[in-house]
Amino acid sequence: MCRLKPTSLKIWLGLSISAIVSVGSIASVRAGSQPSALEDERVWSRKFLEAKTRLRERRGEHDRLSSKLSVLRSSSCGEAAMYYNPYFLSKTEKELERARKELETAEQALADLQESLRRSGKPVSWQDSRLAIEQPRQSASTPIPAVKDKDFWNKQLAIIEKRYNHLIEPLRIELFELVHLRAPNPGEDITLTGFGTCSPPFYSEIRQQIEELRQHHLEERAALMEQARREGALPGWFR
Repeated sequence: MCRLKPTSLKIWLGLSISAIVSVGSIASVRAGSQPSALEDERVWSRKFLEAKTRLRERRGEHDRLSSKLSVLRSSSCGEAAMYYNPYFLSKTEKELERARKELETAEQALADLQESLRRSGKPVSWQDSRLAIEQPRQSASTPIPAVKDKDFWNKQLAIIEKRYNHLIEPLRIELFELVHLRAPNPGEDITLTGFGTCSPPFYSEIRQQIEELRQHHLEERAALMEQARREGALPGWFR
């Protein structure tokens, strides 16, 4: 029977214990740090929802500009020749070319993401998952909401203001360019009071879009203020 020397035994025991600890650590890492299937699906779900949203927006912008360009080109002849606008026509052609490239980029991005999912070996159905936008379950670790004071509600109001300014301002600039055949100068007032009975193509449509957005803006402001009032906001907080 072969006996280990005390020194060899200590080395052997040390290596064995180290090996056990290492295996346990690896198992722990695999069990603890690796994302669960649910978390993994949520990550892929978010990626695909973002890619599809981006593609839908780019396609909508491309189709809108394509339709606009067709009308502008038809306005350069016949009875509509009085509305012919070479500045706006050239500008729209450039915008359509930009939109076409952005649409192609968005299409390729979605195709690349689909290929990445296929190569990962994950379920193909995850590309249609809605998990990323489902309401997560409340847990004990869920942070307590911020105190809903005057500053809180005004920040919520500022978010609404910023979103509608982002939507309305480009339309106001577009309307200005359509009427004046040029881009506005820095700091120039782009307010338009009217165009009379004869207006260029899209003038009425753009005005209507602006008015609808302004109406939605007022409705959201009113809804937020009513919610704040129900939750204890004081009357003077939004003045």
